[in-house]
Amino acid sequence: MSGLLTPDVEEKVIGSAQILEIFKVSGAGKVAGSKITDGEINNTSDVRIIRDGTIIYTGKVSTIFREKNQVKQVNTGQECGITVEDYMDFQKNDIIEAFSVTSTERSI
Repeated sequence: MSGLLTPDVEEKVIGSAQILEIFKVSGAGKVAGSKITDGEINNTSDVRIIRDGTIIYTGKVSTIFREKNQVKQVNTGQECGITVEDYMDFQKNDIIEAFSVTSTERSI
């Protein structure tokens, strides 16, 4: 019977970044020049793009660059370039919010 219950899904925000500038890079498309305002963002993070308080896209980080080098993680206060899989419509002042999802099985 326990297998019929839907699992508890918990989302936790692990970091956020504000887009300061958008750069066009040949081969990579558009890169969001961002500053990490809270927490950290990893190169494997799930992210949402938030514009004017509304979530407009949810996906995964494709790459993160710091000073033209690809990195695995950036922390609060650092500036970086972020690309998101299948998304190029960045605008200045958008927020990139990284989150993790954990699900736990419920039992009776």
